[in-house]
Amino acid sequence: MKPLARATRLQVLRRTRGAAIGRLLEEDLLRGADVMSEGACKRGDDAPCYFGSTTIRVPLERMATHWRGTFDDRAKRRLAHTLEGSVRVRLRVMRLALREAERRVGPQQLGTARVEIRMQVVEHRLHIEVDLEAPLVVSSRAGRI
Repeated sequence: MKPLARATRLQVLRRTRGAAIGRLLEEDLLRGADVMSEGACKRGDDAPCYFGSTTIRVPLERMATHWRGTFDDRAKRRLAHTLEGSVRVRLRVMRLALREAERRVGPQQLGTARVEIRMQVVEHRLHIEVDLEAPLVVSSRAGRI
């Protein structure tokens, strides 16, 4: 008979040359975040484009459950810096902003988007701002613009 397997808790931060976030924190980050989005279709340089902005606010205290030790201001700044450097977090945030943009343009399709992402800690929240610009693509399904 085999011995029982030992369950281990997933590591939230792991050290390499710096720090990286674990999957558990990544999954928990955007769940229940406050998302505000605005944008509209406008005429760009040579074609109609969608210009929009999405702001995501995450209460940092919710992240304290994943933190070992004290969750003071220094730890919050370290967490924000680590999140800003995470490619996976940046992709998730970008995809969230693209879904918001697609919801706003309706049946029209978005082309390749240009995205700018900024993250900062403001009081007790992580503010993530995503600016997005994407041309509208005319397709047989979308019809006229």
